[in-house]
Amino acid sequence: MKRTPQTELPDWEAIADLDAIVVDKRARKRATAAKGRRRDRRYGKRLLQHQIDAIAEDCDLDEEA
Repeated sequence: MKRTPQTELPDWEAIADLDAIVVDKRARKRATAAKGRRRDRRYGKRLLQHQIDAIAEDCDLDEEA
């Protein structure tokens, strides 16, 4: 199974459900549960940063217009 693509988050309100979005789908294959939690935490940060960058880009485009 693949993770949720970064571009699939519909809007900023979806970030409130980040724990439901970021789920370790390989939990049984991980050596330890800590590695799965670490991976989920990193992926959640990546999703947040992508969303922030998209909002900043939209603001920049609005200012140029």
